[in-house]
Amino acid sequence: MPALQKLTVPFAYLCGEHDQKFKEIVKQYALPSKIIPQAGHNTHSSNPADFSAAVNHFLSLFG
Repeated sequence: MPALQKLTVPFAYLCGEHDQKFKEIVKQYALPSKIIPQAGHNTHSSNPADFSAAVNHFLSLFG
């Protein structure tokens, strides 16, 4: 994941609270992230409301 640390564009790494592998990646590489509650690896399908809210919030930061 070092390539993600080098990005020069804004991004948010979304992962589910039950997705231990990707939560560990977020922690290990100190990536900007949002942990989606009550979700596993497929956050968009296991918690679509909170996933959509996180995406909308991120996009709202840029107008």
